[in-house]
Amino acid sequence: MESLEESFLEYLVFDFRFEALSEERHEGLLSVAIDREMGWSPDFARALCVYLAEHTNAPRSWPALEEAREIRTGYSRVRPLAMARVKEESEAFIGRMARRLQRDTRRVEDYYGALHAEIEKRRARGRGTPELLKGKAEAIETEKERRLHDLRRRYAVTMKIEPLCVLALRVSGLSLQAKLQRKKNEKRVHLGWNPVTREFDHWLCGGCGGAAR
Repeated sequence: MESLEESFLEYLVFDFRFEALSEERHEGLLSVAIDREMGWSPDFARALCVYLAEHTNAPRSWPALEEAREIRTGYSRVRPLAMARVKEESEAFIGRMARRLQRDTRRVEDYYGALHAEIEKRRARGRGTPELLKGKAEAIETEKERRLHDLRRRYAVTMKIEPLCVLALRVSGLSLQAKLQRKKNEKRVHLGWNPVTREFDHWLCGGCGGAAR
């Protein structure tokens, strides 16, 4: 740590609509807030409405972003976080589709297993030529694989997100200046502490852009 001082912190809060599509559809809305540097605030969007209701004199107008390029850069940073949040929000839905896949897979396996057993009985009794029985067994196996493939496609979950709007905010808070060092590599960064969530922003991975410890 190098310093901790009062500072204006700038955030972008992106609102998204998301869908998780499978045999059924799960959809909803979510908001993700990032700061202008390299952090994000998981609870910022949720806490903002409460904060503004309790501090009615807090809102001020200011000339936020001058270039759309900054919005596009922010969107590229926030998209991996939004997708991760969608997976969290859809966890119960994904689990339900997985259980249905397991249930129907078990039924298909049992059904075609019974057909294979019947062929084995016919083979043991000497009913039918070996070529005929082999052809029937192969046909049963082919049909079983086709049914299982259809089930996997039926219960696969596809996720998509659609950006709706973005809000730019400037908040009076604290800025923590720090130096990160690993062997001979070092980098100076900052994390903001805002009065909305009353906690420091969280790290973002410099490689994949996802949430990091």
